[in-house]
Amino acid sequence: MKRVKEEGGFEDAIKVIYEGFFVFAMIWSFGGPLTDSKISYNGILRGLANRVKFPEAGQIYDYYFDVLKGTWSLWSEKVTPYNPGYDGLFNNLVVPTAETTR
Repeated sequence: MKRVKEEGGFEDAIKVIYEGFFVFAMIWSFGGPLTDSKISYNGILRGLANRVKFPEAGQIYDYYFDVLKGTWSLWSEKVTPYNPGYDGLFNNLVVPTAETTR
């Protein structure tokens, strides 16, 4: 642990996590309710993220911050597969998508 602190690895990792959480909170607290301005807000937030850069593809709303990786991951990767053997009531059926996972 001492060696990691000397190299700044532990402190840098903590800063990445804090920034990732902060930017994720900014996405959904301020950008979530937007309708017409989502594209311009997308550009603004991409410019603000210093330590944790967004991938080029898609919008910021397509990603969540994965703490274990320290990077942005697609919501679509987190979607659970559809279970066609559902035996419950039809009105309780939810088909998992990126939107329902968000």
